[in-house]
Amino acid sequence: MGCAKFNPPVLLLLAAGLVAATPASAETYKWIDEKGHVQYTDRLPAEAANRGRVELDKQGIAKKVTEPIQTPEQRKGQEEKLEQQRQAERALVEKRRQDNALLSSYTSESDIDLAKRRNLALVGASILSAEARIKALQRRVAALEKEKLFYETNPLPEKLTRELAIIVAEIPKLYTLIAQKNLDALAVSNRYEEQKLRFRALNASMASETPAAKKQ
Repeated sequence: MGCAKFNPPVLLLLAAGLVAATPASAETYKWIDEKGHVQYTDRLPAEAANRGRVELDKQGIAKKVTEPIQTPEQRKGQEEKLEQQRQAERALVEKRRQDNALLSSYTSESDIDLAKRRNLALVGASILSAEARIKALQRRVAALEKEKLFYETNPLPEKLTRELAIIVAEIPKLYTLIAQKNLDALAVSNRYEEQKLRFRALNASMASETPAAKKQ
């Protein structure tokens, strides 16, 4: 039997068929379906259009990554997460600023105690002033009550009535002020105690650092 012979046009048609049978590109798409399963396809189906995918070359190396299109809820959740991260970073920066200010403001715990006593003294002075004012007003009320006895059958003068009304309105306000100042005193005491504890912790942390860490 002799070998089959092909005419040149026939050879050209066969070569064209081989080329057509070979994929134009050897890329593969890697994506995840709605059930969470990883899929590999040479053509991206319509259902994967909005999903994240990785385009692999013929060696299996990723050459393009497409992030999935997020829903409005997903975008909102991502934005909230980023905002929480930003808030945490700002809080950390503020904490470091406060620590640096604390270390630069005091050289010892005794300095903190001294500052605490000074601020408590200021609050205490306001309380004493309010208490003294209350006693003075109470004495004035007693004097006015005696004066009212002279007007048993006559109407009280407008000036007397007005003064009594002012005093009656002022005394409760002074008691409210004293109550608030007592709360302020407690807040001052707690604040300086917290600062002292933080000052102690920062100094202990600095003392425990190794020489190598201090050089850095």
